[in-house]
Amino acid sequence: MGSQGHGQVQRWQDRWWAVGLLVLVVWVGIRLAFDGWSGWPGILVGGLVYAGFMTWFVMRRRRRDARAVGTDAARVAGAGAAYREER
Repeated sequence: MGSQGHGQVQRWQDRWWAVGLLVLVVWVGIRLAFDGWSGWPGILVGGLVYAGFMTWFVMRRRRRDARAVGTDAARVAGAGAAYREER
């Protein structure tokens, strides 16, 4: 899913593993802040499930948006960089 073939360099924030890792870190951090360290195994398992679901949802949405405008999903991911270059 890299956009390197389109002349653009894909940002790390646009990769599926970065989205999943970000969701996991935020989820676990918030849950640990509210529940404390005593429930860390359940929080980690729940975070993995939630991060997997959110990663799937975000990537699915990106593919659907790209299909709607008639382009490749990798090009939609780097659209912000292309916009900044035009300005």
